[in-house]
Amino acid sequence: SRGEGRARWRRAATALILPALLTLGLMAPLLLPGLEMAALSPRADWNYVQTVGYSLSPAQLIGLLIPGFFGRGPQFHWGLWPRVEVGYAGVLTLMLALVGVGMRRQRLTWLLLGVAAAALAFSLGIYAAGHGWLTWLLPGLEQLRAPARFIFLFDLALALLAGFGLQALLSPWEGADRADFARVWRPLRSLLLAAIAVGGPVVYAVLLLTQAGDPTLHLRASIHTIAFVTFLLLYGAGLALLLARRQGWIRGDLLAVLAVALLFVDLASLGANNDLSDTPPTAGYEHQALIAFLRADPDLFRIDHRTGIDQLWQPDAALLHGLEDIWGVVNPLTLSAYEAFLESTGSRSSDRYGLLNVKYVLAAKDVTLDWEVWEPAFTDDAVLNVYRNRRFQPRVRVWEGAGQAQVLSWSGAEMIVRSTMAGPGLLLVANVWVPGWQASIDRGPWQAVQRVEEVWQGVAVPAGEHEVRLRFRSPRFSAGLIIALLTLAGAMGMWAASKEKGR
Repeated sequence: SRGEGRARWRRAATALILPALLTLGLMAPLLLPGLEMAALSPRADWNYVQTVGYSLSPAQLIGLLIPGFFGRGPQFHWGLWPRVEVGYAGVLTLMLALVGVGMRRQRLTWLLLGVAAAALAFSLGIYAAGHGWLTWLLPGLEQLRAPARFIFLFDLALALLAGFGLQALLSPWEGADRADFARVWRPLRSLLLAAIAVGGPVVYAVLLLTQAGDPTLHLRASIHTIAFVTFLLLYGAGLALLLARRQGWIRGDLLAVLAVALLFVDLASLGANNDLSDTPPTAGYEHQALIAFLRADPDLFRIDHRTGIDQLWQPDAALLHGLEDIWGVVNPLTLSAYEAFLESTGSRSSDRYGLLNVKYVLAAKDVTLDWEVWEPAFTDDAVLNVYRNRRFQPRVRVWEGAGQAQVLSWSGAEMIVRSTMAGPGLLLVANVWVPGWQASIDRGPWQAVQRVEEVWQGVAVPAGEHEVRLRFRSPRFSAGLIIALLTLAGAMGMWAASKEKGR
């Protein structure tokens, strides 16, 4: 009836809306500050062309079955599209997912199938109109670069469907179950026969025809051949497991063990040796004497490694070793104002550069610097030198007025400064300004810090000697935490009410 139809629609809408609200509520402590920071980052000014960078090319979808077809690692990748992972989850995973869809036709199965299809379509980015529509409709989505990463949501749905498929194989079969399995088995078997009869001769013919021509083409043909034969072996092994279950040759527990083992061999073999290099990946972190020298300096300072040494010094090494760097890895939430300030400093000899609180520059031994400003400070490392700034400026200084300032303590989110001023003035604190920084003078009321030079913090101080305290307290995080707690309380209340109603 019409009433029953409306009730079903209400239940379906509730099943979609309530989990979404629960997820958003619990994630509020992360989402609210993240949205605030995103508005201050370069991504706030992105256009759609930047958003769809690193879309998953439709041509790469063959990688769901044959991940090495276009060369999986950076050494062998080819194609006009950027190198992105295609979400390869294993040949057997796809086979089991098909079994799950064919033998477990229930509401959750269709939901997971819909999620997988939507995620796969969205990961195509610029190659699918749906991505542009959703980017236009949903606020904030335009700041999420690399649509190909949505393939991980596809993989999640695929893994759950594969779980249903394995469960169906392990459960006792009735007549209808055998018929459902037969409908899945026939196309799977036909695909193997077609791959052997057609695909095999084609890839080997291409390999033979290119061996006397362009070495690059022959290399790609060799990669195709290896990837295709690997697929055949894995597909054949998976099909053998399904055949064994169909014929009743093995027990269910042994089938489960063999399926897990095959998946492990598949994913470990094809994924373990990507991004290989002759250089140890941790070599850029292991400059122990240099790091010990920097850490022995009692001053509060920053280093600058932007001298073209990324092959020698890892960009985020300072973070690992408890140092402060004016840069690091490419961070999508770097503040626009800070980037603009870095670009405006000019040379490392300028007064504006001095505001960065840089005391040391890390560089190769043959670097050219302004030697009137920079002097060698540490040269015992095998490949790097440390150069000291003769014009080093402290983290906190008097910006307006006359007086002195001294940092008493600094812990990342809190700072204590002693100021001695001849009259009212302004302290410049060379920590990046973001909403949430507050200052208190002589334990008085907390006030928001000022914004100096668009990027630094400023605190107005009166004449005389005072203790200035700074702290970071994000109102967005506090609001998000309250929302998360209320959401959790509401969810627990609804659960308790449903349990009571069930009695």
